[in-house]
Amino acid sequence: MGYKKFNKYIGEKYWVDYFNKSIDFYNTIRKHIQESIPKEDTVGLDIGSGPGVGAKLIADLKFETKLTGFEPSQTSLEGIKLSDYFASEKIPVVYIARRGGILDIETPKPNSYDYILILRAVHEIADSLGGYKKLFNELHRITKGLKKGGVFIVAEPQYSKDNTSELIIKKVQEYQKDNIGHCHVPSDYINTFEMKKQANSLGLKLVKETIVPNNRLLNELNKKGLTISESPCSFYVQTYKLL
Repeated sequence: MGYKKFNKYIGEKYWVDYFNKSIDFYNTIRKHIQESIPKEDTVGLDIGSGPGVGAKLIADLKFETKLTGFEPSQTSLEGIKLSDYFASEKIPVVYIARRGGILDIETPKPNSYDYILILRAVHEIADSLGGYKKLFNELHRITKGLKKGGVFIVAEPQYSKDNTSELIIKKVQEYQKDNIGHCHVPSDYINTFEMKKQANSLGLKLVKETIVPNNRLLNELNKKGLTISESPCSFYVQTYKLL
């Protein structure tokens, strides 16, 4: 399965190669969380949680919550360590790290969750399921567990809609291989427009969207001789509420 490529990101490697190299992206996710999720007495679900990214962002905000993260790769072991750290330091995030993918999440009862997160994992989950249609079928099942007015936050990379030549895609792939150990083509991602369409079909209303340019990528491509003024890739963060 595709998720196994993340097995090598144990220890500090995920935080170094993913989190720190895209810090503007994760700071934006944190801001969305801060503005949309109550500070106390909440229950959440993080799908494709890695080593506990959602839990860390919420802990940074000093929110009080109970969050369950599902992650099929070995980085879930780092989530267990993070959970133990929270407990030892009396950080008010009760984090439950579980080894498993989206299919391992039991169909929730109504009003189970105040919020659901999928942070930089939509494309990987879709790949593991064999396509986006199956992914959204699963999300239809799981988001029924949101409370009315509950929050769904999704954060993803995407290629630019325009001016993405074969040469630029090749250079982006080289950059991705050097920085995260694997690469993607535009069709691997679901862009912001399609995400809105699919989320709307789930009964979710978009309340905030932020586009974050991948300026680190832009700088690297310019160093390699590509004279472009805008990054061919960006990140988006979207916050939805259940109608």
